[in-house]
Amino acid sequence: MKKTCGIAAMIFGMLAVAATGAVPGDDDAAAANPSVPRSTMPALDRAQREAVGVEVRRPALVTIPARTPALGLVLDPSRLVREFGDMNAAEAEEHAAAAERNRLHGLYGGGACASLKMLQAA
Repeated sequence: MKKTCGIAAMIFGMLAVAATGAVPGDDDAAAANPSVPRSTMPALDRAQREAVGVEVRRPALVTIPARTPALGLVLDPSRLVREFGDMNAAEAEEHAAAAERNRLHGLYGGGACASLKMLQAA
């Protein structure tokens, strides 16, 4: 795990350098030649790096194994999300039906405009 994290960090660093178009020592060359357009990324010159203790080094070369055999199962969470949504909808329908039944029971018991047929249907 530790080796994998180190490799991932090294690859991320290399991609970050490639994305900025920086070359080792490039900021010093740009400072010496003002006609060269500078990148928009902030950079430290050699004196600034030494003042704050930043060391710039090339990444170490490593060999990465071609493949690691593995077996796995990919789970799709969309089915579970849909089931939770259906369960919440069913609970809401159950709550509404119980409220309607209680309302009709109260109306029927009080002799208001509710028939026994309506109460039994609810």
